[in-house]
Amino acid sequence: EQEFPELDRVAWFSLARAREVIVKAQATFLDRLAEHSP
Repeated sequence: EQEFPELDRVAWFSLARAREVIVKAQATFLDRLAEHSP
């Protein structure tokens, strides 16, 4: 049986702040998001 960690909190971040707290391997997703942001 596969287990998934439970989320205990969520928050909105600016792209700059998200870069500070995100798992480094996932930073490419922020780059993609920035390409489509106004």
